[in-house]
Amino acid sequence: MPRDESIKKVLILGSGAIKIGEAGEFDYSG
Repeated sequence: MPRDESIKKVLILGSGAIKIGEAGEFDYSG
């Protein structure tokens, strides 16, 4: 089902964005 695939993509992109955001915060704070 396409809905399941789209949900998985959103979860992967969301987790990736969170990791990038955390890395950005560490860079700015450092």
